[in-house]
Amino acid sequence: MFPASTNQWAPEADRDAALDTHASPDVWGKFADFYQRAAAASKLAFEASRAKRADDFKARIVDLRAACNSCHAAYQKVD
Repeated sequence: MFPASTNQWAPEADRDAALDTHASPDVWGKFADFYQRAAAASKLAFEASRAKRADDFKARIVDLRAACNSCHAAYQKVD
């Protein structure tokens, strides 16, 4: 996810929202943290996919949503 070659963000650039990344340049500056967050979210998603009961699935999805939201708050461009 997000190899260094995808860091094409530039202020004031005319961006195509359908094709361009919405990642903040911080992804590449703090890649170890980003990667750790992505790996944790991936593990939660896998665990949810293996849930045998609805209540287990729902609990995993709550955790997954929190993980996704915190990563997006840190690493998604807002402008």
